[in-house]
Amino acid sequence: MFEKLLAASQLLTMRVGHFLPVLETRTLNAPKTSTKLFLPFSLLSLTSIVNDGTTLSGSDYLLKPDGGHWANGPYTYLEIDPDATNLSAWDTDADGIVITGRLGLFNATLALGATLGAALSDTTGTTLQVSNGAKVSPGAVLLVDSEWLFVRETTTPVTAVTTLGAALDANAETCTVASGAALNVGEIIRFDFEQAKVIDINSNSVYLQRGWNKTTKTSHLINANVDVYRKFTIDRGVNGSTAATHTQGTAISRQQIPADVNELTRKIAVRMLKDAATGYAGRTGDEATGTAMYTYILPHELDEVMNQYRIARAA
Repeated sequence: MFEKLLAASQLLTMRVGHFLPVLETRTLNAPKTSTKLFLPFSLLSLTSIVNDGTTLSGSDYLLKPDGGHWANGPYTYLEIDPDATNLSAWDTDADGIVITGRLGLFNATLALGATLGAALSDTTGTTLQVSNGAKVSPGAVLLVDSEWLFVRETTTPVTAVTTLGAALDANAETCTVASGAALNVGEIIRFDFEQAKVIDINSNSVYLQRGWNKTTKTSHLINANVDVYRKFTIDRGVNGSTAATHTQGTAISRQQIPADVNELTRKIAVRMLKDAATGYAGRTGDEATGTAMYTYILPHELDEVMNQYRIARAA
């Protein structure tokens, strides 16, 4: 499913451009003397701008249109502020204007409610440990300080986060642990070789969905270690950011995309998965039990959703 989500995301990106912000530096020039500088890219925020060798301040220009093209959306031209002190005209020489900033179609983050469970003590390590494994999933782009991380997969669990406070038989849906406070609702835990999902916690009693990820439900002894899946393989310094060190306890945010685009991506990915399950024949089942067709993976609302994020450019 993860591969199909990536494929669906790429499909939508190729249609209208990338939604998540990417830190880039672009050079351009004004085609003619004007107070307006139309951009051939979607600008979410400015880090710096140099015009004809002069570094401008935020009081020299206005980002337009006011408020962006939509909530958390981009700007597509700059206008000289009437009170500018460092800017009277945009440079018309080739590459005379240098802009560094976040490019993309949507710039919004959501606090995860999770922190770094262990420090990222160097800039090359590719294992992320968090305080709450239920808050992170593969495919996410996370923001830690000013570094973006791409979550590639779940890896080995953090061992012995707590222990079983009583023996657990193969059929029980509730277990007793030494410390319920050490766990979080929604996390995937492991005792011996069985995985389970934490559905609810009441003091040291934990309600579980047993045999998670097709593991076998079995009995476990008192004091057995309870491991928790809180480690993930990541790509460092993605989307133009710079890998850096981060201390344990640092807050984590997640980059968001518009809700309708998120829904569309998931729908396309599911259809891709079903189509692949048929061997790309487009038909599953048989005449005796019934058949289902998955011949068209693109939803009918694709263009309607995507057209909302297309921006007309000045000639």
